[in-house]
Amino acid sequence: MTFFSVATVASVALALVPRDSVALLFIGMALSICITCISGIFFPYSSEVYPTAVRATGAGLVSTAGNVGALAAPVAIGYAFGTVGFGGVFLAMAALLAVGALVIRTLGPRVTGKTLEQVFADEAGEVPAASAPVVEKEATA
Repeated sequence: MTFFSVATVASVALALVPRDSVALLFIGMALSICITCISGIFFPYSSEVYPTAVRATGAGLVSTAGNVGALAAPVAIGYAFGTVGFGGVFLAMAALLAVGALVIRTLGPRVTGKTLEQVFADEAGEVPAASAPVVEKEATA
């Protein structure tokens, strides 16, 4: 979530900073680092939100969607640059990053410190089998 927030702020800053500023270099570097970190975190996270039976398919679909986005983004940015300019491109990027952060924050399951069984049990409103209380039967003689 933090990387999305910093990347959003960096995108807005890139839209507003003068083009001949040294700050442009440092802000661009911060944005690049955040986008790289988002990519590195997003793919493992996305595989954790699919049940075991469809995990490989789900992770593959997410990876394919990411590759399609990586292919389409330069073309879309090229067209947008001609229409809205440098600042407009980075404001659009900031909006997309903010929407991504909001969607993950509101709809994405929390997986930190949980086993996959716990993640899916939380989503289903069940008690995971591994953490269910064990009830011992009393011995009858």
